[in-house]
Amino acid sequence: MEAKFIAFLQSDPDQNATQAAIKAGYSPKSASQIAWQLMRKPKIKDEIEAFNKRKREEITKEDYVDLAMNDYRSLEATEPNKPRFLDIAGKALGYIGANNEGNRANQTVNLTQINISGTENQPELWELTRKLLGND
Repeated sequence: MEAKFIAFLQSDPDQNATQAAIKAGYSPKSASQIAWQLMRKPKIKDEIEAFNKRKREEITKEDYVDLAMNDYRSLEATEPNKPRFLDIAGKALGYIGANNEGNRANQTVNLTQINISGTENQPELWELTRKLLGND
């Protein structure tokens, strides 16, 4: 059932581990506890990390912008970093900071100005931001 759990967890990024455990056949009464235990198994953690790494490598700039815009829309209007999401999206697509030849050599992005601590997938968003903006 562990393989089913992993497959269900990977098939729908919007579901949580408890939902994946139930779909994999674990009892709904104990699914939360079982999911917690499964997520701590090294084999499962490694499989999920490898899957997430492959997914990050496959992401396009447009997909990245969609993710940033979804986070942007979910932020409160009073969130001080809300405009940064638009800035990140624009820079990722080359709308902001590109010179006339389309060369990004003169483009500088200060990632310390970006506070993404309220986002759900903070480490992945940081990694994608650095990759897409060329700040590896």
